[in-house]
Amino acid sequence: MQCCVDSFLTKKIKVKVMSAFDLQKESDVKEYLEKLGIEYRFGCFSEKQAEACHLLGDYLESIKKDFEKASKVYRSNCDDYGYARSCLKYGNYSFLGKGKSGSAGSVAEAYKYYEKGCTLNEAESCLHSGLILVSRSMKEEVNRDVKKGVNYLTKSCEMNNATACFYLSGLHIAGVHSDPEQEISIELSAKRDPKEFIVPKDMIKAFNYATKACELRNMYACANLSQMYARGDGTEKNEEKAQKFKKLAMEMQEEIKNQQQTLTFQQEAENDFWKAKDVINIVEREPLKIATDIKGNDNKFSQSLAHSQPSHSTTSHSSQNFHMTDEYIEETDPPNVFGVTQKKPWYFSGGRRYPTEARRKRNTKKRIAKLFPSEDQWTDRITNQLMFVPPNYSEIKMSGHLKTILLFNGLGAWNVKQGRDVFLSSKCPVNTCKITANRDEINKADLVLYKDHFIPTGVARPAKQIFMLYFLECPYHTQHIKFPDVFNWTSTYRKDSDIVAPYEKWEYYDLRVKQMEQDRNYALNKTRKVAWFVSNCGARNGRLQYAHELQKHIQVDIYGSCGQYKCSRSTANKCFDILDRDYKFYLAFENSNCKDYITEKFFVNALNRNILPIVMGARPEDYEMAAPYRSYLHVDEFASAKELADYLHILDQNDELYNSYFKWKGTGEFINTYWWCRLCAMLHDEESLNKVKWYNDVNEWWRGVGVCTNGSWRNYQARKDVMSDD
Repeated sequence: MQCCVDSFLTKKIKVKVMSAFDLQKESDVKEYLEKLGIEYRFGCFSEKQAEACHLLGDYLESIKKDFEKASKVYRSNCDDYGYARSCLKYGNYSFLGKGKSGSAGSVAEAYKYYEKGCTLNEAESCLHSGLILVSRSMKEEVNRDVKKGVNYLTKSCEMNNATACFYLSGLHIAGVHSDPEQEISIELSAKRDPKEFIVPKDMIKAFNYATKACELRNMYACANLSQMYARGDGTEKNEEKAQKFKKLAMEMQEEIKNQQQTLTFQQEAENDFWKAKDVINIVEREPLKIATDIKGNDNKFSQSLAHSQPSHSTTSHSSQNFHMTDEYIEETDPPNVFGVTQKKPWYFSGGRRYPTEARRKRNTKKRIAKLFPSEDQWTDRITNQLMFVPPNYSEIKMSGHLKTILLFNGLGAWNVKQGRDVFLSSKCPVNTCKITANRDEINKADLVLYKDHFIPTGVARPAKQIFMLYFLECPYHTQHIKFPDVFNWTSTYRKDSDIVAPYEKWEYYDLRVKQMEQDRNYALNKTRKVAWFVSNCGARNGRLQYAHELQKHIQVDIYGSCGQYKCSRSTANKCFDILDRDYKFYLAFENSNCKDYITEKFFVNALNRNILPIVMGARPEDYEMAAPYRSYLHVDEFASAKELADYLHILDQNDELYNSYFKWKGTGEFINTYWWCRLCAMLHDEESLNKVKWYNDVNEWWRGVGVCTNGSWRNYQARKDVMSDD
């Protein structure tokens, strides 16, 4: 033991007895980690060394996962020894409520320790202090003081914190208005009285801060520099330098993508032995940056780029695509650098941030937001539509004109009232629409909506009138529509629909925080393996046959008319209570294997409960888009039912591995997608209405080759016989 203590005093973390351990052996790794903890405790409590205390906190956090004790060590080390890094860590813990059971976090407590860390010249503490003071959304917990906040950000930037420099640049691009409720665009800030601003627009300062941030490897600052050189904002025009910094920003993004892939692989390692070795490597290489779980995050302040790099972090960078545009990345309110949402958009529970009128690209005058499949075929664009308000909407509201939506199949199919009720009661950002079921108004309607069944009208259509088809069932169970060039828009569960209508929509509070530590064991007291509630025994995708094959290798309890256990609709709640209490896995099998077809079987029966779903239905890539990260198992990830069963047995025996599939909980929520609000907003998008598209063959789009398969997607071969046998 003395050799370890001597080593700590002379080399801090380097352990002389390292050579005595064979890190290829799990037993040696565990022994080494235990000695490491003893060494840190001795250095902290006996030798009163502040750095040893901080490393003890890191050890308790990263190795022991004892966040309550780690929190106490960080706080004591900050209060008693004035160790700056511990002040930062305790500030992070306070902000998140980490280490305090049942705590939602305290911005005021966090700010107190960030500020103390800043006075001790800790750059990240100055960054966080400054961002809290500048924030519009935290003023109820800490008095907003923009000037003081800018001073803290300046101090952080002077200590070479790239993120602080970037946000100082952003603050000067549009300025900070004295009224915290006003969001002033770059164009408008130039027209307002400078006396209205606490931080006036100053493109020279913005350029200087962006230059420093870019030199410190902040790729978003480099992107802004490219725009500044291209426009001559804050500097002379220089196209060569504009291209240089554009290229540099793209190169940085590629580096981050590569880092993300490496980190993801390490983070998902399922062997505790190798994870322990990874921790040792981090400790030996970089003891003061060990395993922080506070991620640097940024909210969207324009609809171009969404995130900036954290200045110091051993966690993964954002994997979001980086798109160069002709717009600046404006930062008129501080980013989300703490791992939680500061001011949630209106569609979240308790969300208070409503959209303002959409911005247009400077050169083409087209809107920036991507609203339709032709503009973005890879996502469902739901949040873009929810946050869209047409550029001239204030004039539209003043005019009193309403868009008319005709429900051709009647009100009964929709459960809504005629008039504006649904738009007003939902507090839609765009609410100047009304609903009618009177077919006599068809010539006046802006949109004619068909649900499940199309009936030709036989009347001429006015210019710009939209015909829209709504399907929620899969192609096997919907009408064959053989009329060409009728529909302009579609609304289905598929993400290539114009207005997507998913069964549920998961949305992260923060795209960089997709997992968090949980304070419970989801495997505790669960004694049974797999459950399935099912009533349709004749599904064409062979799900029942797969379940029977799975039963040969693991316990599968089938409830309903297809199995040995009974569960009537009247006792459904009790059955789901049993599911939550006793079972580890649930078969969330759809009745058809079709693109994007993911129903309540997955979202409601499984994800809303504390059970790990096994899915069959949509393609694996569709679940990746729709579900929280690492929240399910797809049957197509396994070559056979036996291979799946083998893995389920592993999960059953390994609580830590099983619990890793629940780390998504608390990182987001299933949002209301406000379908009627989005429909009304899209009806006000003149850009799309002036260029109306037509589905030449909506039947081919809906049920053509590649849409559905009767077998596994792993063994999928293109088929044309995907039409219903009904």
